[in-house]
Amino acid sequence: MILVFGGTTEGRRAAEVLEEAGSSYYYSTKTGEQELALHHGVRTDGAMDGEAMRQFIREHVTRGQSPCETTYRISIILYTTLILSTIV
Repeated sequence: MILVFGGTTEGRRAAEVLEEAGSSYYYSTKTGEQELALHHGVRTDGAMDGEAMRQFIREHVTRGQSPCETTYRISIILYTTLILSTIV
């Protein structure tokens, strides 16, 4: 599962790409005020500190994955966010 930190132009664009691809993902925002239609994503709202992020990732994103799979997914998410931030 993929976790997108929303509330930014890049986060919204990442969600759009995932929606177009039909990929399942979590879309996390601090306030939940953002209007965004999610068909394949699951919205989660509320500010998360570092420990809350780690816990959420352990419980939802990396469940059942090996450390190599987890590292690969996190690298892809960071790389995708970087690329999107340069083209948006």
